[in-house]
Amino acid sequence: MMKTEEVRLLDPKKVKLFRNEFNELSLEYEGRRYDNISVLKAFPLSASTCYIALIDEDDKEIGMIEEIHLMSDKSRRVLEEELSKRYVIPKIIRVLEVDEIFGMPIWRVVTDRGERTIELKSRHDAKLLPSGRVIIRDMDGNRYEIPNFWEMDPRSRGLIETEL
Repeated sequence: MMKTEEVRLLDPKKVKLFRNEFNELSLEYEGRRYDNISVLKAFPLSASTCYIALIDEDDKEIGMIEEIHLMSDKSRRVLEEELSKRYVIPKIIRVLEVDEIFGMPIWRVVTDRGERTIELKSRHDAKLLPSGRVIIRDMDGNRYEIPNFWEMDPRSRGLIETEL
């Protein structure tokens, strides 16, 4: 018989996240302190602000925060800062060109981090989500994001539409 573990949902109002004297991410919860913790998104693409796992320094899950907007402002800011460092996803601002070489789509884009050339394995590596968000995964597994496809300039939208 397979053993299943229950997910421990933490009360977001009781979660206190802060940086300790060594600048490590720390947690105080129900009278207990955990230092050098890490955070992981359970659903990084579809629900990036929900179900955030807090992991202790021995790689054991302390618990999960279901809704971060219910946390104190200070703890939420610390969490958001940590998540933004861990999940760096460049945002595509404009698509300059889409080409194909040997069946591989090649996108030349402008991101919030500068101009990039993105090589995809196939067209399936660019996905339009119901929210209008587009997630692109390159050959090396790096991810890029278009926050809202419908707000792109008409030329960029036209180039992207051929790939989705």
